[in-house]
Amino acid sequence: MNISDYEFFKKMGDFVTASICLDDDFNICASNESVHELFGSNLNLPFSELGYDDVARKELTDALSSLKYEKSERLVTVIRDRNDRARLMDIQFEYDPSETYAYRVAIWDVSNLEADIVYNRDNMWKYRAMLGMTSQIFFDYDMEKDVITFFRYVSKKSIRIFHGTFGEFKTRISDTADKTDKNIAAVKMLCENLKEGKNSINTIVSSGVFHADDKAEKLRFIARFDDMFGHRFMYGVVNNMSETDSDLPYYMTSAGLDSATGLLSKRSLVEFTEDIFTNPATASRKHYMVLLDIDDFKNINDNFGHQVGDKAIQLLSTVLLDCVAENGIVGRFGGDEFYILTENIDDEEDLRSLLRRIRYAMEARSEEALNIKKLTLSMGVSLFPDNGDNYNDLMQLTDKALYIAKEKGKNRYIIYRPQMHENIVTGVNRKGLSSYDEQSKAINQVVRSLFIDGVDAIEKSLPIMVKGFDLDSIDIFVGSNMEKRYTYGKYPSNFEAQSFLSCQKYMDRFDRTGFYAVNSHVDLKNLIPEVYETLHKHNCMSIIQLALPNADEPKYFISFNMLNRQHKWSDAEKSNLGLFGTLVYECINKKYMEAVF
Repeated sequence: MNISDYEFFKKMGDFVTASICLDDDFNICASNESVHELFGSNLNLPFSELGYDDVARKELTDALSSLKYEKSERLVTVIRDRNDRARLMDIQFEYDPSETYAYRVAIWDVSNLEADIVYNRDNMWKYRAMLGMTSQIFFDYDMEKDVITFFRYVSKKSIRIFHGTFGEFKTRISDTADKTDKNIAAVKMLCENLKEGKNSINTIVSSGVFHADDKAEKLRFIARFDDMFGHRFMYGVVNNMSETDSDLPYYMTSAGLDSATGLLSKRSLVEFTEDIFTNPATASRKHYMVLLDIDDFKNINDNFGHQVGDKAIQLLSTVLLDCVAENGIVGRFGGDEFYILTENIDDEEDLRSLLRRIRYAMEARSEEALNIKKLTLSMGVSLFPDNGDNYNDLMQLTDKALYIAKEKGKNRYIIYRPQMHENIVTGVNRKGLSSYDEQSKAINQVVRSLFIDGVDAIEKSLPIMVKGFDLDSIDIFVGSNMEKRYTYGKYPSNFEAQSFLSCQKYMDRFDRTGFYAVNSHVDLKNLIPEVYETLHKHNCMSIIQLALPNADEPKYFISFNMLNRQHKWSDAEKSNLGLFGTLVYECINKKYMEAVF
C-alpha cells in the first residue's frame, strides 16, 4: 500500500484511540465510546469490511485470519470512518478467546497524530500563559520515584523553587517551620498525608521552606491523589498567604514581562540570571547564555514597514518558545534582540542542536508567515561558569561572540572560546542593566534641558550624552557651509561634514528620516571606499549620523563617534541618539532660522 495515494481526513483535536472486541466472524461485539464516534453506523459491518478500499480490506482480512497462528498482529492501513473518509490507522490485533469475544483490537489514529500534537502544544502554551498570571506555587510528588517538585510559571516557563526527594522536602519544611506546638503538628500531618497519598489535603502551615532567608510564611497546601495508568502521584498548589506583589522577584510579576511578546523583559532577564548564578541549587550546573538578533532587521522595517517588523518579532518569540521549551528561559532585550539562558543542557552538542533548530525554524516559518525572503539569525554564546561566574562578565563575552558572528557574515552562531576570541578587539561594551539605566538617565536629563533652555542647553548637554552613551565624541555642523558649531570629545578638529555630504552614494544610505548607523567602518571598505578612508584616517570605527531636514539637502549634520573600537548599536541607542539629534536641530532651527538659513 502506498499511503501517498490517499487524501486523509485531518482535524486538529480529533485524534482517536479506540479499543474493540471481535467475535469469531470479525463482528464488533464490544467497544469504547470513541469507536462509535469514529465508525458510526459502519459498526454494523464486519471489521474486515472497514478497510477504505480493496487493498485495505484484504490487509485487514489477512491479519485477522493469521491470528490463530500468530497470536498477535500489527499493521498500518487505511480505514473509512463514519463519513466514509480515509483515516490512516495503526492497528494491533490480539487473539484472546473468551466466552464473549475472540479478538481484541487497539487502534491509534496516525493521520491525526500531527494535528493533535499541534493542538495539544497550543493548548499547553495557552494554559502555561494562564498559570503565569498567578503567583501560586504548583507541585507534584512522584510517589514511585519519591521525588517532589515545586515550581512557578513565568512567561510560559516553569521555574523550579524546590526539587528533591520527599525526605529532603520534609527536612526543609520542618527545619524552617515556626516552632509552636500547633504548627509543628500541622507540618507533621501535612508530610504524613502527602507521603501516604491522602486523596484530599487542605492544610495551613507556617514555614520558610520557599523563602531565600528561611523566613516563615503562612502557606496553604491543597493537594489531590491520582493513580492514573497505575502510577501514583500527588499534585496540588501552594498559596502563600503572607506574600504580596512586593515580595515577589520582579521577573515573577506582570510588570516584568515585555509588552509586545509576553516574554521576560531585559530587567527580568538580568535579575533571573543573577538568581540562577547565585542559587546553590542551580549554580552547580552549566548554563549557556545566548544573545541573538535578526540579521538586517532595519532593512525589514525600511522596505516592508514596521508592521511586518513587528510580526517578525512575534514570530521569533514563538520560534524560541517552541524550540527552547523546558530547556531554558527566553526573553527579549529590546528591538530584535533576544536572550536565552539554558537550564537543562550540559553538552555542547545538545546546545548546537538547539541553535540549529532555532535557525532553521525561523528561516522556514518566516517565508510562510511574513511572505518575504527567509529571515536569518546571528547568535553569540558563552558558558557559565567556565567563561564567567556573573551576569556582567558573561554578557560582555556573549555580546562579543554575537559581534564576531556578524563580522563573519551573519546567519551563524559563535560559541565564545578564550583561546580563539579573547584577543579580538570589538569595542563591545555592554554593561547590562546599569548601561541601560545610565543612558535613560542621560537622555531624560538633556531632553528636559533642551525643552526648557533651547540652544543654551546644547553645549552642556554634549558631555552628558558622551558619558551616558559611552561615546568618544559628538560633532554638530550647521548651515549651508556646514560650519562645526558644537563639538565635544576627542575627535580631531579636521574632521568635516563635507567628507560625507559630498559623497552621494553614502548619503543614499540614510533613511527617510535622515538617519544612518554604522556598526563597523569595515562594512564600507568595498561599498564606499572614499568614506571608509575618511573614517579609517581618523580611527572612527562606529558612527551614528543624522542629516536634517533631509539627507538630500541637509542644513544640519550631527555625528556620534566611536574611536578605535567597534560598537554594535542597539535599537534603544539608535532611537535615543536620533531623538537627541532631532531635538538639537529643532532648537537650532528655531533660533537661527533667519540668521543662518
